[in-house]
Amino acid sequence: MKKFWLTELLWILTAAVLLWLVVFVLNAKTVTLDVPITITGLESSFAIADNLTTIKVSAEMKSVSGSKLKDASTISAVLDVNGFSTLGEHMVMPAVTASSPEIKIINFYPKLFEINIVPRVSRAVDLKPQTTGFVASGYATGNISLSPSSVLVSGPENIINNIVYALVPIEFNGQSNSFVATGEPELQTATGQKLANVDFSPKQVTVSIEINSGASFKAVGLRPTFSGSLPDGYWLSSIEFSPQALTVKGSNEKIANIDSLVTTRINLNDKYDSFKDKVAVELPIGIELLEPNLIEVSIKISTAVNNRELILIPKYINITEGFAVTLVAPATVSVILSGVPDKLAKLTRANVALDLDLRGALSGLNKIDLTKEMFEVPEGTEVINFSPKMLEVTLTKS
Repeated sequence: MKKFWLTELLWILTAAVLLWLVVFVLNAKTVTLDVPITITGLESSFAIADNLTTIKVSAEMKSVSGSKLKDASTISAVLDVNGFSTLGEHMVMPAVTASSPEIKIINFYPKLFEINIVPRVSRAVDLKPQTTGFVASGYATGNISLSPSSVLVSGPENIINNIVYALVPIEFNGQSNSFVATGEPELQTATGQKLANVDFSPKQVTVSIEINSGASFKAVGLRPTFSGSLPDGYWLSSIEFSPQALTVKGSNEKIANIDSLVTTRINLNDKYDSFKDKVAVELPIGIELLEPNLIEVSIKISTAVNNRELILIPKYINITEGFAVTLVAPATVSVILSGVPDKLAKLTRANVALDLDLRGALSGLNKIDLTKEMFEVPEGTEVINFSPKMLEVTLTKS
């Protein structure tokens, strides 16, 4: 009888252990997180050229404690560069650890980081507030002051020498009263990603934000800004925005003198045809938009009044004996001609030609650069511009 009860007790204990293992496995939680990278041991005169921000880490934990895995702060990733005393590229393996013994690191990527150590340089840069969110309904932001208004930024030369200003992020969450807070300066890439390979002194600044009641609304126009210039012989014949106006919100004092907002720059370099682009507007401090800050702009490009555009098919001269042209890309060339209006009106492809000089071209693909001298035009007219600047000509034995 006693032996029977011992056997039954053993079976019960075994079943309990198996059941616990099944529950543990079924409740294990695996997540993949972007864990911030910390760099330690870097000499004070050195900087990291690359913007190393995060590492992907897969970790596992029982779901009963899975809340600890909701954010990346439970896992650390350290790149220790202590002892690297020379400039240049080095391979470093990250040390990835968890803050709790219940968290198991399964994998991480990359396994090795190639870091480029460069000299550290420093310079003072101005600060600019970067606001997100909105204050309470019926209120608007007034003056935003930063103290100090500039900081010392240090890091790799290729970044430091190209800084225009540093940003201090400020988030609004329905505030209705003026307030003072602390902010941390940062640099961002063109896509808004924070740069991790720069340092600031001081690391924090004081932000004083004025919030006023009596917000007003106003519809304002848009004013384009440009970078670069159109090729010779072309001009902007029209610019259209969609939407054509934006509604801004702010205090009466702030919006009283605002009739238009300036867009981000529209690039005109190498633009021969009409095109569309997307731009944003630059908002003065204390002014908010009611619509998304994204506007479509349609640019119409035309030739000048005393210019004429013709589309030409090249003629081939000085072809090597025994060869023939089998392919040319592109097949046509656009040329802008200038001259007296009555002469321009009479121009046709019969009295304007492009003589493509193939002297020395060999069998196969040849890249031929075009010049103004290759165009034959009537007296009293001249070549202002042409596109493309180069043709690809394929020769084969005839």
